[in-house]
Amino acid sequence: MKTSAHIESWAAKAPFRITGVTFNSFDCVAVEIADGRHVGRGEGYGVYYRDETPASVLAQVEAVLPEIAAGADRAALQDLLPAGGARCALD
Repeated sequence: MKTSAHIESWAAKAPFRITGVTFNSFDCVAVEIADGRHVGRGEGYGVYYRDETPASVLAQVEAVLPEIAAGADRAALQDLLPAGGARCALD
């Protein structure tokens, strides 16, 4: 299996406001997993009030990519990563 992950920045169509914070763009971790015939893509956003950042989410994803490439499934993903942006990107 071939895996890759990187950070992308997506512009918001309009400012998004929540809990006193305004976002004009969103940085996400984009993940791609390919088996030679099929390609799966996902993205995950860190939760700022849980101290997740694009860099920390990417680091978590990259740490488990070898297990994913070796065939870890969705059930195994629950044990590999805590709830959060990295797990969402891979799920």
